[in-house]
Amino acid sequence: MVSPVTIPRFCVLAGLILSLGACGLPRSGPDYAEVIAPASSGLSFDVVRVTSAVTAATRIDERSGFTVSFTEAQVENTATVAQGDVMAITVWENIDQGC
Repeated sequence: MVSPVTIPRFCVLAGLILSLGACGLPRSGPDYAEVIAPASSGLSFDVVRVTSAVTAATRIDERSGFTVSFTEAQVENTATVAQGDVMAITVWENIDQGC
């Protein structure tokens, strides 16, 4: 038999676990501390001289994995902005001098 005190404790524990698990969910952008933090100087990148061997190694068939009906579909013009369209634009800047 389940004790009457066990059910509320279980609900509190389950709520705590669920709320802490939500901390890793995707978010809409950086928080204030991330915006005002200076840019890291340890950016990781490689400079590669592009030769015919590099282009041959990176050449892929972009159609692979898609059905024929998708690859042969008519191209839609999605770059046109028309009256009534709703746009959401977000700009994040990280400037050391603050101006």
